[in-house]
Amino acid sequence: VELKTGTETRRFYLEAQEQTSLTVKKTAGEDGTNLTIARGELVERLPVIAREANQLQFSRDLDTSGNRVTGLCVKNIPSNGIIEKLGLKDNDVINSVNGIDVKSIPDAFKIFRKIRSQDEIEVAISRNSMPQILRFQLQP
Repeated sequence: VELKTGTETRRFYLEAQEQTSLTVKKTAGEDGTNLTIARGELVERLPVIAREANQLQFSRDLDTSGNRVTGLCVKNIPSNGIIEKLGLKDNDVINSVNGIDVKSIPDAFKIFRKIRSQDEIEVAISRNSMPQILRFQLQP
């Protein structure tokens, strides 16, 4: 931005700050949490979410026999970050998304590609060995 006063011209450089917050309306459901998010705001925050996701650690979660993968355990979720605000906590196990089992990171990417245009997303997780559902309603 240039500011001219008489014979003097001053230049000011403004930096755009990236939004690292997300407005999420949470309500408790019978078997989990209902979250309402504006799709446009979520899309704007994707670069921040991607950076947070790069910090995550995933491991396969096995059933008690150790023979069957039940989901992906998520660790290293940044505190006060967007992913945490979306309802995930350290050591949560993501079992399925919209009824599709999540057993590997490639599974998760395939599911993301399938659901990214949907208005309702249901994520089945296990938290402290207790099943829960995170229901996302994406609004225009």
